[in-house]
Amino acid sequence: MLLLIAALMAVTIFGFIVTGAGGGMAVSGRFYNEYHLQDYSPWLRKRVEDPKYWMTIRSCILGSKTCRDIVMWSPVDYLTRDMSPLQSGCCKPPSECTYEMSMMSQNIDCYKWNNDPSILCYECDSCKAGVLEGVRRDWRGDGGMREDASFTEKYFYESDPRVFVDELMTAAIEGVYGFEKSMFVERTDPCGKN
Repeated sequence: MLLLIAALMAVTIFGFIVTGAGGGMAVSGRFYNEYHLQDYSPWLRKRVEDPKYWMTIRSCILGSKTCRDIVMWSPVDYLTRDMSPLQSGCCKPPSECTYEMSMMSQNIDCYKWNNDPSILCYECDSCKAGVLEGVRRDWRGDGGMREDASFTEKYFYESDPRVFVDELMTAAIEGVYGFEKSMFVERTDPCGKN
């Protein structure tokens, strides 16, 4: 029992360390924040920067229709409405982008943005940061304690601790975005609807 409590505490501490960095930056004159990938822990960044995992996450975001309504917003809506971290990062270009003749020294995400609803900013670092912000918020809320408590016992039956940590982070992502799939374990259907 003492070993179980120690493992639970270790996983909780790990989760809080990994999710300690991040958070959004206020955008002047807007109700929403914007998120930057470099603000998050290297361990989390490594997960979403891996193309194999990102394509799975991206397909789930596309399937969730997260950006469907925002694509139809007017410029006034962007000034008066709030957005989730995922919407702020994936459904619009960063606010700092200026699409004038001279775009030489802009955020790289400004060049990745496209008005095509199947592209938008899904390849942007800001979209990846929006995903990580959702994980961070879920973990920092009451979600983290529930997630690690439910998986701690499983750890004792796993031979590879990395599998345990991957499943723990997957549970946090599923809790935030309703994904039914582990982003770290290969499945035949990208969103786990097998």
